[in-house]
Amino acid sequence: MLSTENSACAGSCATTGPPILARPSATPVDAAAPPVSTPAAGCFAGRKLARPHVKVVDLAYVVLLGACLGLASAHLAVASRPVVGRVQIGPWDAWPGAGGRDIDPYLRAHQARGVHLPLGNGEGLELVAQRDDDGQRLDGRCRYLVAGATPTARGWTLSVTDGAGNPFRLPLDRVGFSHAEIVRDEGGALRIAASTAPQAGNWLPLPSSGPFDLRLRLYDTPISSHAGELRRDILPTIRRVDCP
Repeated sequence: MLSTENSACAGSCATTGPPILARPSATPVDAAAPPVSTPAAGCFAGRKLARPHVKVVDLAYVVLLGACLGLASAHLAVASRPVVGRVQIGPWDAWPGAGGRDIDPYLRAHQARGVHLPLGNGEGLELVAQRDDDGQRLDGRCRYLVAGATPTARGWTLSVTDGAGNPFRLPLDRVGFSHAEIVRDEGGALRIAASTAPQAGNWLPLPSSGPFDLRLRLYDTPISSHAGELRRDILPTIRRVDCP
């Protein structure tokens, strides 16, 4: 059988109404005497002690979730070049302020993850193309024709890299062209055939498959300070010839 104290505790814990307060005694009570606890008070005290533990678990969950979301958003913000400060001219993208002192903090964080330093404002300008003139992603399985004019510059290079700026390891020891190696046509325009199979003329090898980027670096060019005013007709076009 349950004792009288356990029965009172069970009954008091089962009730849903407010606890019944004891009537104050008419006789004076010694202040030094310890408080008298009732079975019902012990049950409710046990319930109150469990609530702070639940709050601590909820707070830890919220902090952990916020930290995960913060790290994920920071990674996405710097994993690729930010949209802020980008200048788009046809299929080419440029970040004129990448080498300046007032660089955007997101672009600075992206460059800290990169493999090469950007060109300073007085050194030149880098343009990156990830798509052709029709807006399709550059793919190593296709053939492309890079043709047209180049802006005024002391020198330039055109190279093939992955999305992070790393050169590919190709069978031939060639990952790009420079202004000193190119053979122009009679009109002075350049024509570069980019494909995996060898081509006549200026041939730029591509990876066997997968996406790639074209990087055009202009050295000692006056357009580095006003890249936003560039016209599309003074930059090379990127036309897809065929694709299996």
